[in-house]
Amino acid sequence: MVNIEMHGSSAIENSGIGGQLGFLLRQAQAAVWQDLIATLAPFDLRPAQYAALRIVRASPGCKQQEIGDALGIQRPNMVRLVDDLRARGLLTTVRNPADRRSYALELTAAGTELMARADRAHDGHEARLAACLGDADTVALNGALRQLGRLGGGG
Repeated sequence: MVNIEMHGSSAIENSGIGGQLGFLLRQAQAAVWQDLIATLAPFDLRPAQYAALRIVRASPGCKQQEIGDALGIQRPNMVRLVDDLRARGLLTTVRNPADRRSYALELTAAGTELMARADRAHDGHEARLAACLGDADTVALNGALRQLGRLGGGG
């Protein structure tokens, strides 16, 4: 797995940006993202695919646009993501009985099995993050990140 400790250089520290919240958030995000990508690689899943499959599992019958909206994925990219997951036999589409112009998404048996294995690996990723912070700091960071998410109009 990727080492999720941040590595600073003396040039960064001397510049003053090493203490700036935005810079530190970006460095932390890059480290966490690298670990997540490495965690999901054995399952041939990208983070957006994993997130989409989790949403479908939690809300069977949801629409592809609903997933795109939840994840901030534009329509053409969401179409490609769903097409890729369907081609791999992880997702299926069924005509939405409430709106025959749209399709509902459901996990296939293969998708359910893959997600069970990917979830166990993802639990390890989350444990690595929590180990870096400790329980109290994890709770505090979750709250702080939700607050910062509101800055951009989210949540």
